Amino acid sequence: MKKSPLPVQNICGTPKNKCGKEALVKILRWHFGHSEFRGKQLEAIEAVLSGRDCFGLMPTGGGKSMCYQIPALANNGIVLVVCPLIALMENQVKALKEKGIGAEFLSSTQTSAVRERIYEDLNSGKPSLKLLYVTPELIATSVRYKDLLDDSYADLCGVMKSCGDVCGIIYCLERSACDALAVHLSSNGISCAAYHAGLNNKLRSSVLDDWISSKIQVVVATVAF
Repeated sequence: MKKSPLPVQNICGTPKNKCGKEALVKILRWHFGHSEFRGKQLEAIEAVLSGRDCFGLMPTGGGKSMCYQIPALANNGIVLVVCPLIALMENQVKALKEKGIGAEFLSSTQTSAVRERIYEDLNSGKPSLKLLYVTPELIATSVRYKDLLDDSYADLCGVMKSCGDVCGIIYCLERSACDALAVHLSSNGISCAAYHAGLNNKLRSSVLDDWISSKIQVVVATVAF
């Protein structure tokens, strides 16, 4: 039996009021059948609802999806979920629909008719969706979704600086994006270098050696890395 949507606006009060733990647990229990949050779920959810950036690292089965599905139900508007795995998107959207939650996904596997129906709902002014799953490729190539995001370069710089002296790899779809992002990060005080097939073997080896030896903090690479 499908559940009717819970009137979460009444539970959480006006958009200016904080949605407290009791209200969030009620949403969790009603829609997902769990009596309490696990691990750091509640902290992550409260960070999202307060408008703060949040990086959550959890093991498989740790309940990561609750950290964005609960905020979607506790707030007005649509939560945009960027997911690289089409099978995972399909499974999560199916499970949400079975719970009576408005959710859809957009990927290359869908017909144009299905995509058009989703776009019509988004453009209606009062969309029925609460969560929309999209692939990173769609975000990278569609102005429609780029405009929904903040300055991704600035956000990335902030995340890297907040992490301190750690090494990492940032993957891009195109060589030009690798070069542009590497220049931007370097100009903001983050030691990094681009790595892609457009560089000669000697330069690629030098970048790799510098990264392994921690002479540079970040490598911005294509899948050639």
